[in-house]
Amino acid sequence: MEYLPVPLSEAPIASPLLIGWIQNAVAVRYRVRKADLLGPRRVRYVSNARAVAMFLSRELTECSYPMIGHLFGDKDHSTVLYACRKVARQAKSDPHLRSLLDAVRKEVGGEVATGPLTGLRTPP
Repeated sequence: MEYLPVPLSEAPIASPLLIGWIQNAVAVRYRVRKADLLGPRRVRYVSNARAVAMFLSRELTECSYPMIGHLFGDKDHSTVLYACRKVARQAKSDPHLRSLLDAVRKEVGGEVATGPLTGLRTPP
């Protein structure tokens, strides 16, 4: 069987597994423990890292807000929705955050589009 690269949206990787990769990549970049991303801590540096990981989980997978919340330690879907909107809003004006998002996308195999805000999906 020959392996042919496919777009991320068609990849045969289970979404929860991909979300685990996203959590690991974000935890390393923010220098927090993965357990902190999944736990109840509300310290700013942990909650910012968690929000970024939730945003990328929503953007790079087909998982619903409730599923992402479940995979982040049984967070409510509204918490995930708020995090996604917050990161999308911040990324519009923060080039450092945009470069971090692109780096994590690249690390986990997501496609990185070119342009100032391409690839940033604003949740409905």
